Amino acid sequence: MNKSNNKFVLPILLVGIVLLSMGCISIEYKQVQHPDGSASVSETIDFTKYFETMSNYMNSNMSNHVNLEQEKEKTLKGVCENVTNEDIDCTYNLNDNTVTVHKNYPKNDHFYDFNVKKELTKKTYTLIIDQLPAFVKDNKVKVQKLSEGYGNSSTNIEYMKTMGLKMEYTIEMPGKITYANGGEISKDKKSVKYDLLTMFDEKKPIEVKSEETGLFCLPSTALLLGILGFALFKL
Repeated sequence: MNKSNNKFVLPILLVGIVLLSMGCISIEYKQVQHPDGSASVSETIDFTKYFETMSNYMNSNMSNHVNLEQEKEKTLKGVCENVTNEDIDCTYNLNDNTVTVHKNYPKNDHFYDFNVKKELTKKTYTLIIDQLPAFVKDNKVKVQKLSEGYGNSSTNIEYMKTMGLKMEYTIEMPGKITYANGGEISKDKKSVKYDLLTMFDEKKPIEVKSEETGLFCLPSTALLLGILGFALFKL
């Protein structure tokens, strides 16, 4: 595995979308949501199909003078060299043909909406994602929202699905997930996976809710019982 950290900025999402629409790659996002509102977010782009197409083209055109492994490294390394800035980590893996970009989002500076509702015996977390992470600081970069759809027509989405392409978003929430609009909740209810092509087609944002109970409820409950017990004793 190799690593690159550079200041030159290029929106990896936009690069991925272009190649995805050409039938070359697949994209997988993963977001680990923390109770305080911060999150760890990564995007992994798989170039396997892209390199398979390149290899077939080279073989059919007798391009033996081109070294496929060198081209692979040049491509993957080039993505990292053009995508990262100081607070973004980018790695590429020649064994599985992937590029992974990772960023930790602080609780007060992020692309999603996160709310916490506190009750006596539980906390309810609500996460809404409409705009995908662009992993850039440039405010001029506009990333299309899920609620706006993908492109001008759903025909492109159906074509990509027919080609077997995937564009997924997996979310790990604090507590147990109780609701996910259109997502596939894991058996342990700790994570949910979304098909982003479907969400773009249906033009709706991701919305996930989870609940957490635990020790944070005990002091208030104990205090309440103590007051009640004292009142009964006085009677």
